[in-house]
Amino acid sequence: MKKVAIVAATLIVVIFLCWVGASYYTGGVIARRLPEELRKVEEITGWSYAIKEEDRGIFRSRYVIAMSLPLPADPDAGASPGVISLDMTWHIPHGPLAFKDGSLTLCQALADVTFAIAPDAAPDVSAAAAQIPELLQSSLHAQANFDDTGSLTFTVPPFFRSFVQKNGTPLNVDWKGLTLTVNFAKDNSFTGTLDAPALVLRDPKDDNHRVALSGLSETFSAKVVPGRPHLSTGDVHGVLKSLDVNAPAAHTAFSISDITLNGRLAPRGVVLDYTIDVKGTRHAPDSPDIPANLNIALNSLDPDALNELLGMLQKAGVAKQDPSHEEIVRVASGLLSRSPSITLLASAMEGTPSGPVTLKAQVDTDRMKTLPPSWDRALTQLRVNASLDASETSLLDLMRLLRSENAPGTPACEQCREEDAQSIDDLVTRGHLIRADGKLAAEVVWDGQTLLINGKPLQ
Repeated sequence: MKKVAIVAATLIVVIFLCWVGASYYTGGVIARRLPEELRKVEEITGWSYAIKEEDRGIFRSRYVIAMSLPLPADPDAGASPGVISLDMTWHIPHGPLAFKDGSLTLCQALADVTFAIAPDAAPDVSAAAAQIPELLQSSLHAQANFDDTGSLTFTVPPFFRSFVQKNGTPLNVDWKGLTLTVNFAKDNSFTGTLDAPALVLRDPKDDNHRVALSGLSETFSAKVVPGRPHLSTGDVHGVLKSLDVNAPAAHTAFSISDITLNGRLAPRGVVLDYTIDVKGTRHAPDSPDIPANLNIALNSLDPDALNELLGMLQKAGVAKQDPSHEEIVRVASGLLSRSPSITLLASAMEGTPSGPVTLKAQVDTDRMKTLPPSWDRALTQLRVNASLDASETSLLDLMRLLRSENAPGTPACEQCREEDAQSIDDLVTRGHLIRADGKLAAEVVWDGQTLLINGKPLQ
């Protein structure tokens, strides 16, 4: 029995020492890889990161990472762009058995991240953060596995605040929170979801004066293109259940329901094709609903030029670094080298008794291989085809319904309908619209030299 006890004790000691050694080794791997990973994130986001504090232990480590986010300048104040300085505190239990909240997880590492305004942050940034302290209660939880997969969950808590705007009017903000989850695969692909239940902006003195967004959700799957850090191919599907706008003082009241967005960036040989499709239905008091759809396709995009363009836009939007003229010319010429084209399809009134109003257009750039020196030169190298198809009743209904300040049945609305009908008659007379059997149609062609409307040069 003594020998068994000695062997068992020895095994326990060996296992414990192996766990200690493996955990400490994993902490060392994290310490070595962290600067490299921060540089990758900097390249993708355009934000700045720096390790301020490092406390490496056997079973867990703690890092404080400074993050700087540039802000746009306020043209009214005449000030230069500011910077939001945040301190992110990372609490990292090491693998191979990471201990957290009383349980062990077999992984390379876990991470819990909290946020705080940096002590050296500008006073106006600290003051702004103090108005909504819940934002600094946002949290990030992540897990890194041994097979180079991982996951993260980022949450922003809900809050309600009353503010006074620059013009002195009060504003209530009711934010219901946000949750983002992302799962990473070892082939540089990732999938995720985003959920934001609601955001309501309301005048506390008039409950009817409000803007409300509800039911925002998104799913996405993508893969980072090797060697092109700003470029990810994949799909995104977004839904916004409703957007409600009610501004009595501006005679504006409408809502858009069941807004869906589907986007895809996919390779086709050596080029990329991008498509986006948006649908929704507009509602207004005392008016029929207006279903609408917009589809845009950008075909034959050069991957390298698109990656550089996205990086340039990121620097302009996040880091506030405007591109030089030479950069713009180089990127634009790179995109044009593949002869990209743009196709647009827009429709409204689909499913209504009078039928849809449909607009189609295509722009071809096959004769434009580099960025022209002027707009006049660019127009001579573009080819454009566009067409309109609609029943006359649908077009008149659409024109009337878009006049939201005039309710159907009012004298003003009936007068507008008469004016719109007269406008259509004038276009038919000039040959810009073709009327046949209650239908209206038009075809516009630009060949680089002449604008043709229904086959005839515009006079």
